[in-house]
Amino acid sequence: RLIQSLRKRLKISQKELALLVGVTVGAVHQWETGKFTPKPEKKGALAALRKLNRRDVKKLLAEKSAQ
Repeated sequence: RLIQSLRKRLKISQKELALLVGVTVGAVHQWETGKFTPKPEKKGALAALRKLNRRDVKKLLAEKSAQ
């Protein structure tokens, strides 16, 4: 639930969240459904995203897409 609410607050898709955190879309889906929990290093990335606003996240996505 927390991951899904973060994603909705930032207005990003599962695919975009996966790109930002460095996992597959399937992993994000499984986190959101409660089948799995993120590994500690991915939890850190998710915590960092919580501190950002939508504009910052869109900039990060643009940078990652350009790479």
